[in-house]
Amino acid sequence: MPINNSWIPWVQWLAVITMTLDHSARYLQPGNYDYYWVIYTLGRWAFPAFAALLAWHAMHNSRHLGRYLLRILIIALIAQPAYAWMHQESLWDTRLNVCFTLALGLAITALIKQAWQLSQNPIASAQLLTWGGMTGLTLLFSGLLAARVDYGLAGILFTPSLAVMYLAYGQRHNSLSARIIWLTSCLLPLAMVLAVNSGWVPRLHTYLALAVLILLPWLAEKASIWKPPFPRWLWLSWYPLHLFIIGAIARLIA
Repeated sequence: MPINNSWIPWVQWLAVITMTLDHSARYLQPGNYDYYWVIYTLGRWAFPAFAALLAWHAMHNSRHLGRYLLRILIIALIAQPAYAWMHQESLWDTRLNVCFTLALGLAITALIKQAWQLSQNPIASAQLLTWGGMTGLTLLFSGLLAARVDYGLAGILFTPSLAVMYLAYGQRHNSLSARIIWLTSCLLPLAMVLAVNSGWVPRLHTYLALAVLILLPWLAEKASIWKPPFPRWLWLSWYPLHLFIIGAIARLIA
């Protein structure tokens, strides 16, 4: 069955809006807790939405994962000064922004996809050695950077957990066992929530976000979904741009 992407623009808007609300509530007036309820509720939808978009695109749409990964890294590098600006910290003291977290997760996702592709064909020893070496280096690099990136190691592994689930989703029509594997794979991101968030309210809203992200691809296959337009320039630029805007407004109203 062809993969249906009609739900993607809805999640793009969801990701951008909830991320902006989260950062506005947190950083426009640091220390003002009147709007922190936004952080613990709507704000917990943003990271799963971004991770799901990367995971879906990697598994079902992208033919050049290396280029896709490079694009995320470029956004991460461009955004880092604005990220430090929003936090009102020096560039060297600030943690690495969430795009670095997503990029590391995407690198692991690319290796998972490659492993699945290798499993579908006779594996040459050279290919297996290359894959093993790249996997070892990527996991080592992720472990070294885990303490420096947003959401830590759990955040890095969140995208791969969604990728496994979406890969199994694409294979679920093959057999009953494939459907069981897909349903079982849904437990991976659900389990990761326990490490990504603390407190029952943030976890509840992250679980709600995951439920939507699990059901939307299935609903898109069952019914026609109108796709709200989402400008490509906005998708590529909004992360660093909104960090700078929030940082500038925070200084003006301080």
